[in-house]
Parts: sequence; C-alpha cells; structure tokens
Amino acid sequence: MKERIGLIDIGSNSIRLVVFQVEDNLAMREIQNIKIPARIFQYITDDNEMSQEGIDTLARIIGAFAKEAAILKADRILPKATAAIRQSKNRDDIIDQVQKKTGVTIELVPEKMEAFYGFSAVAHSMSDRDGISIDIGGGSTEITLFKDKNLVEFFSFPFGVVSLQERFFEGKDFNDAKAIKETRKFVKQSFAEHPFFADLQLPIFAIGGSARNVARVHQMHTKYGMAGLHEYTMSPEEIDDVYNIFVEQTMKDMLKLEGLSSNRADIIIPAIIVFQELIQAVARPSLNSHNKGYVKVSSMNI
Repeated sequence: MKERIGLIDIGSNSIRLVVFQVEDNLAMREIQNIKIPARIFQYITDDNEMSQEGIDTLARIIGAFAKEAAILKADRILPKATAAIRQSKNRDDIIDQVQKKTGVTIELVPEKMEAFYGFSAVAHSMSDRDGISIDIGGGSTEITLFKDKNLVEFFSFPFGVVSLQERFFEGKDFNDAKAIKETRKFVKQSFAEHPFFADLQLPIFAIGGSARNVARVHQMHTKYGMAGLHEYTMSPEEIDDVYNIFVEQTMKDMLKLEGLSSNRADIIIPAIIVFQELIQAVARPSLNSHNKGYVKVSSMNI
C-alpha cells in the first residue's frame, strides 16, 4: 500500500510542509509543498528563550499544516525542528505547548544530523565526488567536508541569516556599510576558529533558499538562457558581482529585484557574506579556470 508522509520542516527562517507519496518503486511523488516565512528566530529573547508570542505563532502554523496534511490523507507527520528551537533554553516547554495545542510532537534534529542531511543531498544529486557543502539557515550554518562521496568532517556554526541580520543590522539599513563590515569580521573570525575546510581548493555546494536566490539573481542579471538552478555554477567573481548588485540597491528596488524573493530582501546580504568568506577560506590561492574555486547551487530543499 502506498504511504503518504507529511514532512514539516521547522527552520529558523521559514516553516515548510511537504506532503509526498512513496510509490511502489520507492520513488517519492510530491503532493503538496507550502512554505511560510515565519522567522521564528526573531522570537528568541536575550535570555535565549523563545517568547510566548513565538510559541503561539509556531503552534498556529504547525496546527494549520497538520490539518492540511490530514486533508491530503497523510498517513503520518514528521515534524523536524532545527536551530531556533534546538538553541532555545525553553525548548522542552516549546515542544510541550505545541503538542498540547496541536497534537503534534516536534522532533529536534541534532546539529550533526542536520549537516548530514545537507551532505547526503549533495552526494546523491551532484556528479562531483569531493567538495564542501554549506547550508545557511536562519539560526545556524552547517558545513561539511566530503571526499569520494563520504562525509569526512562537519561543523554547525551557531549563526544564520536571521540571527546575523538581528545582531548587526537591527535598526539599520539592510546595506549599512558598518553593519556589513562587522558581519564580515564576525563570520571571518568564526571560520578561522574552525579551519577544517581551509585552503582545500575544493568546490563548494550551496544548499537552501539563500543560495537559490543568489543564483537566480545572477541568472536574471546575465540573461541566462536555460531554465533550472540545480548544479548552476558561479565563480567567486560572479558571487562578488551579485553582492555588489545587492549593496547598491535601495530597499524599494530590492523588493522588485528579479530573482530575489521579497521575504529575503533584508537578509540576503548576510547570506552572501557567508558565501564570500567561505570561498576565501576554502579557495584562497589564485582563482582561475583550472582550480576548484567555484560554487555550485543545489536545488534540493533540505
């Protein structure tokens, strides 16, 4: 009998429901895919606890997704949560309240498992056998090193696009020069403290919404003629070109920028800074067509 599964991905920036059906040949057919840019990380207080408003918002979305999964006759629901809840001191209370209000029990994804999911998606969907994967979320960034399609090393950095925006850009313009400088310094220092990927000259495989938005903007800007993002390749110079496009815009223009989702307009600069700093760490030698200094985008949703 074919099984339908409702996966609820509770990220720090967005919450997504994907309902898919497992076919007889074990292939998975997507039935529904809904995303809400909830940004639940913004509800984390200075005491590192999620506020009651945040818990209520989370419960409301989870409850709505559970009802949608039931309408689509999902046999089971898999609610998986990452950094925003994982890093909260009151995570047990969050899980308990959501369970009581919705009947859904949230499962926390450990840092290592979250990194493994990203590596696994790259290893099974990309042709390259060696490389580094990066998945920038709202509250954490997972980086893995893999060789011959085997996971060698991983690290989860406790910052993401939403937390970087709140820490350095709060109350400032999205392209504030001082905030950009401070963000870049912080990310560079964070990478320097955990240099397992330094000077490897390996390709970087970028996963997630920020990577897809950067790639789409570049495609639009260069009038790229082919459809699709998967395995779309960008050089460090092309990443820099997109960065320059972002910092030169007004917020009004950013909201209309082709290829950029409007709900990422205020957080895309912290994301592309992370990409730039990782490139500097990984591919420090001179970048030319013969080395591994490039970024490939995975269209996989992790």
